[in-house]
Amino acid sequence: MRTLARAVLVAIVAALAAMLVPSAAGAATGDCTGADGYAPGTGCSVSVALDPVCTDDLEGALDYAVTTAGVQSSTYTATLTSGSGTVTTTGLPASGVLAWPAGWSSATVTFVPDSAPSLSVSSTHDAPVCVSQVLADGGTTTTTTPSTVSAVLAATGLDAGALVALAAGLLVVGAGTVVLVSRRRHAQA
Repeated sequence: MRTLARAVLVAIVAALAAMLVPSAAGAATGDCTGADGYAPGTGCSVSVALDPVCTDDLEGALDYAVTTAGVQSSTYTATLTSGSGTVTTTGLPASGVLAWPAGWSSATVTFVPDSAPSLSVSSTHDAPVCVSQVLADGGTTTTTTPSTVSAVLAATGLDAGALVALAAGLLVVGAGTVVLVSRRRHAQA
């Protein structure tokens, strides 16, 4: 029984040590340091609101608005990916209209601030339904709704530490309960 208790204790201590030591990947993706060397303490985030629209020539497009926190960027890169291929547009302003590739029924749309390539936000969207597409599809219609997606990276990568500590504490309490119940049953037998 002591061997089991020691094994559980060693596993818990090893797990806590591994979680409290930041990994190189976590530090790199959470790095919010700007060109001036300043790193805000609140973390970095990027979010984008996407609204399917039809242009004046009745082609599909996405009206977008990107917002960031903890990082400043005047230009963005948008990448649309589907089974038909990938279309990347660079140097986009914080808001505008992004053309939808002809013939694509859906795509994953990813926005990245050019000044912080470790931050990105992605979501999957169906093609905007415009009159030219409805006529080409034989009159079938579907609706698309605007959406907002966001991604947040912690400034230090350790914001989940409190939850990890709570989970480890609950694991210790559970293991202790199992050991106590087992000892009582053996003492009564």
